[in-house]
Amino acid sequence: MSLRRLLCALAAVLAVAVYLAAPAAGAPSPGQAAGLAACSTGCALCDEPADACLTCEAGYFLLAGACVDECPAGTFTDMGACAPCSDDCQACVAADDCRLCQPGTYLLAGACVADCPAGMHPAADTCEACAAGCAACSSAADCQACQPGMDLHNGTCVADCPAGTFSAAGACAPCPGGCASCASAAECLACQDGHLMHAGACVTDCPAGMHAGPGACEPCPADCAACTSAADCQACQPGRLLLAGATCVAECPAGMFPEAGACEACPAGCAACASATACQACHEGGLLLAGACCHACKGSSFLLAGACVAECPAGMLAAAGACVPCSPDCARCAERADFCLACAAAGQALLPATGQCVSECPAGEAPAGLPMACQPCDPSCAACTAPGNAAACSACPAGSLLHGAACVAACPAGTFAQAPDRCAPCAEGCHTCSGPGADACQETWCQVDGTCPEKPSTSARTLALGLGIGAAVLLLLIILLILCVIRRRRRAKEEDDSELALTGASHMPDFLVPDFLLLDFNKDLHVDEAQSPVSIVGKGTRLTVQPVVPLKASLIQQAAGRALVLKTVERQESSSMTDDHREAMFRNEMSILWAMRDSPNVVEMLGYTEVPSAIVLEGHPTDLATLLKGGDILHVEDAMTVISGLLLGLEYLHMNDIAHRDIRSSNVLIRQYGDTGRMRAVLSDFSLACAAGRSPPLLDAILLMSCSVPFAAPEILNLTSRSDLRAVDFQAADMYAAGSVIWHVLSHERPWSDVSFPEIIALVASGQNPGSRGPRSVYSRDVSAGVAPLLEALPELWSPEPHRRMTARRLLAILRRV
Repeated sequence: MSLRRLLCALAAVLAVAVYLAAPAAGAPSPGQAAGLAACSTGCALCDEPADACLTCEAGYFLLAGACVDECPAGTFTDMGACAPCSDDCQACVAADDCRLCQPGTYLLAGACVADCPAGMHPAADTCEACAAGCAACSSAADCQACQPGMDLHNGTCVADCPAGTFSAAGACAPCPGGCASCASAAECLACQDGHLMHAGACVTDCPAGMHAGPGACEPCPADCAACTSAADCQACQPGRLLLAGATCVAECPAGMFPEAGACEACPAGCAACASATACQACHEGGLLLAGACCHACKGSSFLLAGACVAECPAGMLAAAGACVPCSPDCARCAERADFCLACAAAGQALLPATGQCVSECPAGEAPAGLPMACQPCDPSCAACTAPGNAAACSACPAGSLLHGAACVAACPAGTFAQAPDRCAPCAEGCHTCSGPGADACQETWCQVDGTCPEKPSTSARTLALGLGIGAAVLLLLIILLILCVIRRRRRAKEEDDSELALTGASHMPDFLVPDFLLLDFNKDLHVDEAQSPVSIVGKGTRLTVQPVVPLKASLIQQAAGRALVLKTVERQESSSMTDDHREAMFRNEMSILWAMRDSPNVVEMLGYTEVPSAIVLEGHPTDLATLLKGGDILHVEDAMTVISGLLLGLEYLHMNDIAHRDIRSSNVLIRQYGDTGRMRAVLSDFSLACAAGRSPPLLDAILLMSCSVPFAAPEILNLTSRSDLRAVDFQAADMYAAGSVIWHVLSHERPWSDVSFPEIIALVASGQNPGSRGPRSVYSRDVSAGVAPLLEALPELWSPEPHRRMTARRLLAILRRV
């Protein structure tokens, strides 16, 4: 019991005792001294001063020495007195039973607290319990944390999270978008409408390689990259092709071709094709022509293995609108299947006049040339080992004798006629003999020239005579020696003129042109520029090229609809070039073209005329120099095709030991095929070409005055006389010029286009090349795989050291690898 209560109890006991001891009426009250004033109202016992009440009457309560009929706010009645409530309590009924707390505190179980304890929340001025299962809340409707085993959801605690949510750290978290039921944020159990299950998540669209199934994404069939169902593939994996919108295959079946990752049907009538416009085989009854199927070939095409071709391949002959095989003996044939232009079997030689292939040439002929053909021996020989060579006889005609490898009318001194037709040597020192032995010697060399030694018995007169004769002979020998020296010097001085005075025939390559190519200019050809399908290609300083129409049946068939041109020797009185020069160029070009006829990158010769001296060639609409001058940039594929054609032609020439010696852009002819748009490049103008080591003097003289300076190699530009030509590697010089042509194609600017010829010669001599001053390539290195290797090859092609220059074969191999 508190001290206050104890004092109040004592005061009350004392008041009762005083009351009981009070005197009778009229006597002064115990609390009233005689002659003193009475206590205040309600006070049962007081002390002075009068308002210091000690006990109160019934119905009154002692409060601070006074009696009140009601305890004020903040106090409560306790044993007849007003006792104060606690400091934080505004109204109470007992010291531990507050009924109203001070502002800022809350009533809890008769006491006032500053904060409601866990599990309760402030409600007006009291603490109320949170909802069932709630461990912390801010109001009855706003739970902030739940008791163990419960999850918070929208301010309330639930034993199980509702659909669309999952339990996470004591609360219900929403499932990911589109998910109707989930076990966690990463594990959806069911999806909302319009969504599909994929890898534990709900998606509106299935990823690549899958399609929408019943409520979930399902994988497309094997090799299918995109599909709408298991039976409807729309795109295949790389390396596979879509067939009929359903399956993916490695290759398209017969009658279809790959297009944009799918198999498309070939055009009607086409049994196999590479594209919609490139048929490769036709159904029965159809003929293939320019990538399409037809029922008959055009007049300019020929039937070959169910297809129409513009030209029959090697080993076949165009006859009656079809390609028929040549005779088994023939590698190539013309006019009829058994008239060979080249023999198929190794070791066989061609008889050009009859087109037959023989294992041995007839008497008076020997095999030579490319292809191997029987060619006449020198007229002095009955048989020979090499045609046209008087020093290669192996047998002589009647009346001649074989001396070494030459035929002579009589055996020379020191030999005798050995039966039946051969010269054999006499014994050593014998001038004239009838047999090989010393006993058959009829006269010695010393007897002929008077130099035999005298016998010991010879008289002094004879000795003097011999000495005189010897001195005379010695003097004669000295005079002859002086004359020989003078004559040799004169010959050295006049060697050039004497060589130029020779006709070109004896200095031409040993390539025989068959007689069946000889044409009659007036009967077999018609020159008509107005009606010809090809315009004049060009007119050089040496030769004229003009369109020509074939009139001869075999020539018409051989032309097969192609345009032809006539290359005629042009006679110019003002030119320093003689008729012999021009005739040599004509004969030389005709021989080289016939020898190189198997190359598709060398212009084709179809015939020639003697009067005038002219060659019939396959016509081409333009040349490379004219094409590049047009202003338009060539498509990079066309540029690569032209360069490859140039290199293929050079490779074939060099493999056969031929050097062109005049490689320039204007000597590369161009044709573009209308059906495919592809270009074809061929080499032309072989008037200066020569076989390795067999350069005719007439052509050497022309070379010095006719070479194309912007394309020529330094060793050609530095020549001062024809004697220097013997040291030139002309095939290496061809490759230098080819590098300049390649540069012309890549840059579309003629080499040294802004420099005079004397300046070019000086710049090349100083080590510069067309790339030193010329423009850049119009093609970037990444536009085609072939551009970079060509640019990298140019410095090697332009090397000042000929033996270091790249060959055509090597450059082609590099281009094929990329």
